[in-house]
Amino acid sequence: MHLPHPSKDDFVRAAIGRLQSSERIAERLRKSEADPKEYFTTLFERAKGLVASAAEPNGFNPRTVAAGSVYLASLAMRPKTFTQREAAETLGIREYTVREYCSRRLNEGFVTPGEQQVRPVKCGPALGGHDS
Repeated sequence: MHLPHPSKDDFVRAAIGRLQSSERIAERLRKSEADPKEYFTTLFERAKGLVASAAEPNGFNPRTVAAGSVYLASLAMRPKTFTQREAAETLGIREYTVREYCSRRLNEGFVTPGEQQVRPVKCGPALGGHDS
């Protein structure tokens, strides 16, 4: 019997669910007075759009595409509530894999759904921790 494989949307849903359940991220949202329901609903819609626009996985597995898309969708949102590392950890992958995926997508100059074009950004310390 063949069992169905989770889709990229399933992985996006799982990643966002894990981010929602993080107390650190909840605290960051509280500090910025952002509505968590609105934030995560918007994040989910944008990430799904990015997953759909990733026509070719270019050697990346669906978990990487999903975690990277969630992180990239967050770049156009305020407040910034999580890092690449936290996005990667939601689906049990390495931060450097998400970083490589995001770097490729950013170099393509992709357009986030309903947003302007996102340009490559210089990464540095953020949120009191390491962000790459």
